[in-house]
Amino acid sequence: MFIDKFIFLTNLILQAIDSLTKMNIRRLTKTFLTLSLADVASRAGLSGPNEAEKWLVIMIEEGSIFASISQKDGEEANFTFYG
Repeated sequence: MFIDKFIFLTNLILQAIDSLTKMNIRRLTKTFLTLSLADVASRAGLSGPNEAEKWLVIMIEEGSIFASISQKDGEEANFTFYG
C-alpha cells in the first residue's frame, strides 16, 4: 500500500514538472519571436540546448506550440515561434 502511494505521488510530481516546463516554454513563445536553443534552455530552466530541443520538438509534434527550426552549417539551431 505504501509503495502504491509512493509511486502515485512520484508520477504526480513528474507530471507537475513536465507541465511547468511546458508552461515556461509556452511563455517564451509569447515574449520572443526567435530564440536559440541555449536561450530557450536558460530561460525555461532546462539543463542545456539538447534538453531544450527535446522539449521543443515534443511540443511542436503535439501541437501545443507552433514553431520552425532553422540551422546553418556550424551554427546553433534557432526556433522561430508563430502565434
